[in-house]
Order: sequence, then C-alpha cells, then structure tokens
Amino acid sequence: MNDDADRAEVVDLIQTVVFYKFSKLSREEVQEMIGVNEFKQSKLYQDIKLEGKLEVVPELLSRRFAVEQTAQILGLIVEQVRLTKSLFFLTSGIFSLGLSDRHCHSTGFPL
Repeated sequence: MNDDADRAEVVDLIQTVVFYKFSKLSREEVQEMIGVNEFKQSKLYQDIKLEGKLEVVPELLSRRFAVEQTAQILGLIVEQVRLTKSLFFLTSGIFSLGLSDRHCHSTGFPL
C-alpha cells in the first residue's frame, strides 16, 4: 500500500471488525486488549510516525515555510528538517542536473 488513504481505509476496516466482534467492550478496553498503547511505544511505531512527518517536510518548504517553522509545525528538531531537505534535493536529482542555488531560489524552493 503506497497511498495514505489506502492505509487509513485498512485501519478503519480493521477497527470496525474488531469493535464489531467485541461490541460489549469499550474502545479503551479493546485498545488495551490488543495492546495499542504498547504498540505506540514500539520502535516500529515511532519510526513510522517519524517517517510520515519527514515526508511532509519538502511540501512545507516548497510552500515557503522556513526550516525552523517546519520543525515546529511537525514537532521535529531543526537538524532533522535540514537533513531531510538535503536528502530530498539529492534524491530528486536537482544537483545532478547542474542547477545552481540561485536557480533553486528563483523557483521558489528555499535553500
């Protein structure tokens, strides 16, 4: 699944099935039973949560949010935003095309 909407639909479906199956239990009881809180503390969950935030960085920067603003909005440290920004440029091929920093500024993407 590549699309966030698809993932959300799958999660909704699973929740619906679980809550239907255990309809006499409260939401909190079901979450406790299946270990939702423990999962949210896991390294996997934290990594997925961080990855989701990092995927938003280029979009915010392209909308002219400053690095510091982007970090604050997403609850990241400034260095994480700067590193993500650098990696985005490297993976998007901007530098391999020989474009200068001046050209990137003229296109509206803040460096």
